[in-house]
Amino acid sequence: MTAKEYLQQASQINIKLKAMAEQLEFLKSAAVYVSPRYSNMPKTATPNIRKNEDAIIRVIEFTEKMQEQYEKLSEINRIINGVSNSTAQSILVKRYIQNNSWGEIARGLYISESRVYQLHREALAEIEKTVVNCS
Repeated sequence: MTAKEYLQQASQINIKLKAMAEQLEFLKSAAVYVSPRYSNMPKTATPNIRKNEDAIIRVIEFTEKMQEQYEKLSEINRIINGVSNSTAQSILVKRYIQNNSWGEIARGLYISESRVYQLHREALAEIEKTVVNCS
């Protein structure tokens, strides 16, 4: 895996985490939902008496999956923070974590786009050594 591919995971993780947060809210609401009883008509012969427990377990398991994604994102951030040039760190964060365009990055850092590209290449080369050693 190249350094660029490694960093591009951050964008996908962010998208996944947003979707997972929405799903988690749904699971939480399902876990606390108590259906009203409208009649004295008999229910199924084998009702799920552990319905709420099962829902809570799903919430916990889903939360653990989200935590794994946060840990991956944290690792990517740690790698970015290991880059020696602070401007290059900012470029990587803005590009791979915040999904900014090259022009937005250049304007935000008050440098030319060509300088952004140059610092980006240097940072990727530095990360390449780290990612290869981690793989």
